[in-house]
Amino acid sequence: MMKNMQKTAALALALALILSLAACGAQQSGGLWDSATYTDDTELGEGATTLTVEVTAEEKTVTFTIHTDG
Repeated sequence: MMKNMQKTAALALALALILSLAACGAQQSGGLWDSATYTDDTELGEGATTLTVEVTAEEKTVTFTIHTDG
């Protein structure tokens, strides 16, 4: 009886391990930039004050220049 329970527990653990490895190895459907609104350098707003922000992700960089009056 104890041996049968050990086999069942080992089988359950092996199945859980296989499922977790399969989930970790799943490919993403697309990259981060596939659904991005701005993929090129962009200027936003109007005003005398300028703020520049550089965003880098997945080896791609986009610069946002924001013009504001504040």
